[in-house]
Amino acid sequence: MTSYVVLLRHGAAVSKEVNPDRPLDTDGIIQASTAGIELSATLSGYGIKQVRVLHSKHLRAQQTAEFVAKELNNTQIASTVGKQDGLCPNDPPDVVLQQIKRDRPPPSAALILVGHLPQLHLLSQLMEFDLLKESDFPDAGGLLVQYPDIGDEDEEWELLRQFDVSD
Repeated sequence: MTSYVVLLRHGAAVSKEVNPDRPLDTDGIIQASTAGIELSATLSGYGIKQVRVLHSKHLRAQQTAEFVAKELNNTQIASTVGKQDGLCPNDPPDVVLQQIKRDRPPPSAALILVGHLPQLHLLSQLMEFDLLKESDFPDAGGLLVQYPDIGDEDEEWELLRQFDVSD
């Protein structure tokens, strides 16, 4: 029974000086939509029909999640969006990893977590992707990861794809 999770960094945001809430800037909106289109094509290839998109409490992550979900819905992948505690930049990644394991989606569904650095990078290290660097999480970029097989004592996560829409 194969399940998938996407670790996705939010799109580019305005600076605190421009707006303390830090919404996505014009590039960030384009990046988030492009990430949604790319994720739609990729997840469809894995037979995914339903996606739950969870984001941190920060506006830039929420907006990224909403743009991604819109593009998923445009390609017949049903998606829902919600806020998830524990996805902020300095939240402990081990707590998120336990949530991911506990909330494993069924085989025809996937989980997308829209978050921040350094947490996404630290989370990838807990999944034993030690060669990844923070730069492997560009704006609206991230990883498609396959869950370990149920009952796999070694808990080997498999990195299937890296996303980078910043080009």
